[in-house]
Amino acid sequence: NPFSTSVLFTVSGFSDVSVEVFDLNGRLVRTLYSDSEHYFWDGCSSSGNQLSSGTYFAVLDDGEVRSILKVVKLE
Repeated sequence: NPFSTSVLFTVSGFSDVSVEVFDLNGRLVRTLYSDSEHYFWDGCSSSGNQLSSGTYFAVLDDGEVRSILKVVKLE
């Protein structure tokens, strides 16, 4: 089965929200875009390459609150 994960969140009011995925070395591997509160990551980098198994961090920032979610990608 191909890897995929989604994040569902609620923010108060209208604000610019970003979700960025980082590897363990702190490198940005993907920025996720959405027109709703649902973000989907298919396990690929920004260039479309499938990333290896491991631990990644999804960082959600709405300008007021920053949340970090640990994501473990298994093959």
